[in-house]
Formats: sequence, C-alpha cells, structure tokens
Amino acid sequence: MLDGRKRMSRIKVHPPRRPKLSKDGALTFMSPSGCGLAGLAKVLTPSCPCRDILLDMVPIDFRVQSVAVTKGKVSFTTNRLGGLEPAVGSDSWIAARLDVDTGELRVEPKRTRLPDAETLLAPLRDALDGELLDDFARLWRRLKGQPAVSDEPLRDPDFGVWEPGQTLAFGQVLKELRADGYPVGERIYEVVDLCCPDPECDCREVTVAFVDPADGSDAGAATVDLKKGDVSFSHETDDEALVPGLWERYVFRHRGIPLLFERRERMKEFGETLFERLEQQRRADVASRAVAGRAKVKIGRNEPCPCGSGKKYKKCCLPRVAP
Repeated sequence: MLDGRKRMSRIKVHPPRRPKLSKDGALTFMSPSGCGLAGLAKVLTPSCPCRDILLDMVPIDFRVQSVAVTKGKVSFTTNRLGGLEPAVGSDSWIAARLDVDTGELRVEPKRTRLPDAETLLAPLRDALDGELLDDFARLWRRLKGQPAVSDEPLRDPDFGVWEPGQTLAFGQVLKELRADGYPVGERIYEVVDLCCPDPECDCREVTVAFVDPADGSDAGAATVDLKKGDVSFSHETDDEALVPGLWERYVFRHRGIPLLFERRERMKEFGETLFERLEQQRRADVASRAVAGRAKVKIGRNEPCPCGSGKKYKKCCLPRVAP
C-alpha cells in the first residue's frame, strides 16, 4: 500500500485517452466528455489471496493538468490556479473494487461518498481493456510483494499427450500474467487460446476456448483464421448464443485480435525448442520408471543413465528425478 510513503508520485492527465496507471498506483482517466477520475490503487493485506485492486478516486474535469499522490492523498494541478491544490477530502471519494482477472469494477457503497458514483465510473469501466488489466495485474504483484512474471517459457511445461499436428494452449508452455475471465451468471469462463507450435507449419488458425475452471465445463470455442479474418464457433451447451457473446466481449476487451497474432508468434518461437524439450521429458520419464523399477538398486552418479542417452546419470536425468 502507498499510505505512509514519503515520496510523491505524479502523472500527467492526457484527455481523452486510455487510463494511465503509474508504478506506484496513481491512476488518472479523462473521458471524451471532459470529465474523469484520479486516485490511488492499492490492495488488501499481502496475505489475502483475493485478486482485487482497491481504487480510491475523486472526480476531475478538463482543467486538471496533472495529479500527485503523497502519503496516500491525492492533489492536482489545474489550468486555472497553476499550482498544487490542497488534497481532496474524503467527502469526495469514490471507492471501488476491481477484479484484475474478470475486469469487474464494483462500487464500494460503504466507503463511497458520492451518490452518482456509478455514473462517474461508467466511462472508466468501458475503458478497461486487456492491456490496462495487465498493468493492474503487474501492480497487484508488486504490492503483494510477488516477483514479476517473466516472458520466458515455463521451466517444466505440461505437454500432456501432445503429438505433432496438434495445438497447445498458451498457458501450458508460457507463463500468463492473469486469467482472462468473463462472468456469465454464476460462472466465470476463462480463455484458453490454442495455437500450433510447429514452426514448420504455416497454418494460420488460433482457437479461443471458453472454460469454467471451477468444474471444467466447456462453453465452446471460437476458431479464428488469422489470414482471412473468418471466425467459426463450436458449442458445448444448448445455448448457441453463449460462445458468440463471449467472443464479442473478448474482442471488445482486447480491442480486436492483435493479441492472437502476438501469441501465435510466441508459440512458434517456443516451437523452435519444442522437440528438444519433448525428448528431455521422454528421457526423464524413462529414467523415473527405471528408478522406480530398480528401487533396491542404487544408480551411481557416474554410471550410464538408464534412459539410454549414453551420458552419465548425473549429467542427464538425475537432476530431474532427484527429490
């Protein structure tokens, strides 16, 4: 949390553009109508597992040039005064809670002082795209004291029973910053995007599946031809409007399908080392079975590895099977 910090965090207001979020949690947003919000993003205690960001904001208008946050208080510079105004009092606060995975932005009525808070929040809610939610997810990790998510592939990716010609889910092999969720009634459908990882394959299709991780139920999927721009839908429920509706929300959140192009390229890059990784996994599985079958026979570190690679055990599979 930013409360108690001595330093000042200042960001300029750029009307009317996408919301701006500083690394310290200062938030500004100016809607095309000339009305906006400025405030502070923080989290509950680091031990709380919730994925919520708490937002304390005040209304601003087109006269505001920049916003400063000092010791958890917001003040701003205006065109009219040209100087730093006194910090806004708590009577003007709008308190809200943002889920970084689903993008749900809810007013906190017990801490909100303005009766028209929902109206003031509506433009910000519409402006919450995937890029901004990623920024909030990074802030959430920083405030929780968690390490940043690396762009590198997972150290031990789960290939399942993958075979050449099949697709892989992005999250199977590359770390995702957050779950991309879409509430429908009591369910939250999360996106699982599947691409072909084979760098020699010139296919241009990406499948966006919508799955409820709570019970594994599958709503269906949208298959996108990135070359032609065509989209086809498959359905796993009787509601044939469910998947097209989820797809429409996905496109709105991500401002089109650029993310799918990016992820396809990332998957192809990963595919450059895919077969090497599969061979490493196969050898580790062989060594594990060999060790289990020879539980009473100790394999020396300098003995040939039981996977058949020809290398010494310590230089091959021992690091993967050792507890």
